[in-house]
Amino acid sequence: MKNTFTFFVSLAVFGLAHHQADAQSTLDLNFSSVGQLVFNGSSQFYFTNASSSSDFKIGSESGTASHNTSVGLLGGFSNGPFTFGTITSNSSVETAPVTGPVANFFLSDANGNMLTALVNFTDISSYGKAGGAINDVFAMNLTDVVYSGANPDLLFLQANNLASFTMSFSFASPGQTLSTLSTGSSYLTSFNGSIAVPEPGPISLFSLGAVGLLLYRIAGSNRR
Repeated sequence: MKNTFTFFVSLAVFGLAHHQADAQSTLDLNFSSVGQLVFNGSSQFYFTNASSSSDFKIGSESGTASHNTSVGLLGGFSNGPFTFGTITSNSSVETAPVTGPVANFFLSDANGNMLTALVNFTDISSYGKAGGAINDVFAMNLTDVVYSGANPDLLFLQANNLASFTMSFSFASPGQTLSTLSTGSSYLTSFNGSIAVPEPGPISLFSLGAVGLLLYRIAGSNRR
């Protein structure tokens, strides 16, 4: 039994150690709008394209997996408008779930090859009357990534097939809240945000460690 115990614990430590060692290997693509975010006054929002037929542009990138090949790329969304539900308030913060639909996301590389994915806009918030955010709560909400080009950054995104997508926006004077945006006239604003891609390895290795701990606990139960 001692050897079994050692194996289980080693397996768990192996997974956890590699998770910690690789957890910093990431890719963060930071973007700003070239189109506009529009609230239509009835608990819905959508994006308008600029003359480039795109909604945003990658302005910078960082992370240990960065190849510096994404700056300047254009992207956007379709399948709107997107509807948000019941608004809840906590002090000056208003939050509502985005009930759908799922957005079709695209990002075009320098050779015209298109990366496509799905974005689940899970929540939307406003902070007083200064501004707000979409997907403010951390979530892996960029999925089903498809890409056939050769851009190393986009290939990393495709290989991981999972990323968090967050966006923020600001209000011009006199400011707005989710409540006023859902009952008033149309409101247009700029936006910025990021696509954060984790290293694929840590997730699977962490799971391997968790399995080791689970097996050890099962073995302990059987000895009793």
